[in-house]
Amino acid sequence: MPSVLEFDFCKILQKFLCVFLILLCVTVRQLDVTGDASHIVGVKHTPSCPATLEEWKKQAETWNCQSIKATLKYHCLLNHWRNETLELCGEEKDIIGKNCPEFNQRGNRIQANWEHKCNDSNPPCPFKYKSSEVFKYPACLKLERTIDDDDDDDDDDDDDDIKEDSDDTVRISIITITIVFFLAILIISPLIYHFCFKGTGNKSKETKLTTEEVSNKLAGNKKMYSQGKDPSTILQDENKTLINFSN
Repeated sequence: MPSVLEFDFCKILQKFLCVFLILLCVTVRQLDVTGDASHIVGVKHTPSCPATLEEWKKQAETWNCQSIKATLKYHCLLNHWRNETLELCGEEKDIIGKNCPEFNQRGNRIQANWEHKCNDSNPPCPFKYKSSEVFKYPACLKLERTIDDDDDDDDDDDDDDIKEDSDDTVRISIITITIVFFLAILIISPLIYHFCFKGTGNKSKETKLTTEEVSNKLAGNKKMYSQGKDPSTILQDENKTLINFSN
């Protein structure tokens, strides 16, 4: 018979699985596939980003993003190919992995550029920071090439590559979530079966065997009664049998 501790552990596993499924649903729901137009406003090309904190604050006051929506903040970012500088009002994103932020034009979203690190820049960026704080890390705002250096064919290729990059990001996110989900199911399911269902099956088996023993005992008492044994003694035996069964 499963102990109280095993039943508690079973409940914990079930609650953990429910919480995990809820978080998974929320994550998938928040997965930004095409970008939300309300999160990005007024994208404009600019020759360069503000070079100092004072210039950045002045430009932020000029844009006054919070007058459009309270959650919007001024951003100045490079595109994925680091050949264009873009100003915009957008919601802050957490940039992780010591990467520079970028504005994905095809996906219409702010995201980390996993191909461009800033941990070796001067000053180095932390593992996690807000996208609106990119001005602290000038290496993330340095153009590597300009559009004038590319011909029209290269521009077309860049557009295709941007689309592919956006699709790849979404595809990788979905694959990662799916793998994590199935791994969690594979790990949790045997534990739930062992502590919840297997114990219940053993209990049913034990109860069945005990019931059979009681039936046999009562049948034996009836046989003794038919052979002339004192009925009061038989009744006492039956009561003892039922008491033992209930315990």
